[in-house]
This record gives sequence, C-alpha cells and structure tokens, in this order.
Amino acid sequence: MTARQPLQQNGSAQQSQEAGDKTLGMSTLRGIITSLLATLAVLTAAAPATAATRTGAQRAARAAANRYTDSHFGISGRTTDWKAACLGMFGGRWICALVFNGGQCAGSLVLSSGLHARGVRIGCGE
Repeated sequence: MTARQPLQQNGSAQQSQEAGDKTLGMSTLRGIITSLLATLAVLTAAAPATAATRTGAQRAARAAANRYTDSHFGISGRTTDWKAACLGMFGGRWICALVFNGGQCAGSLVLSSGLHARGVRIGCGE
C-alpha cells in the first residue's frame, strides 16, 4: 500500500499542475479578450469624431465652395443652391464635385476626415 501512495500523490500533483496550466491558459485568454475589447471600445469611441456620412460631407462641401467662390469671385448664394456629389476615399477623406447656379461655378474639392476643405479647384464664368 505504501508503494502506491507516492504514485497517487504524484498523480494528484500532476492533475493539480494540469489544472493550474488550464487556469493559467484561461486567465491569459481572458486578458487577451479584455485588451481586445478595450481597444475596440477606444476605436469605436474615436470613430464618430473622425468619420462622416456622405450627407455631412456634401453639406460641408457646399458650405466650403460657397465661401471659396465668395472670397475669390464675389459670387455666393445659399449653400442649398450648390449641388454636391461626394465619394469616400481612403483615410476618411472625401472628394466632392460641385456645381452652382446651373453651371455658373463648378469644380471639385477634397475634404479631410474632419471635413475641412483642401485642394479646392472651383472656377466661375460669367
């Protein structure tokens, strides 16, 4: 009987070690999942501040185009008089084509992810 006791104790120790390994594996897995969820929460919270809808981009493009033509050509109107078509680009930027007053002014501009106009190319005729 005494010869078997050490085997049983060793077997119990081995089972205990295996259980510890499984527990360590589960806690590591929980840690990974927790850090992934925290990263996802941060990215999701930051997304509304940088991402824009197509409607928002078109609204911002019409306002920027109206300001640009007013300062460069002395031609402006209501921002709703502008027609804008915007396409999303890589990096949260938008490229927009614009037309004003049946073609009196037309061109394009790029909006940053924060909807700030860059690369304005709008011209106006008589």
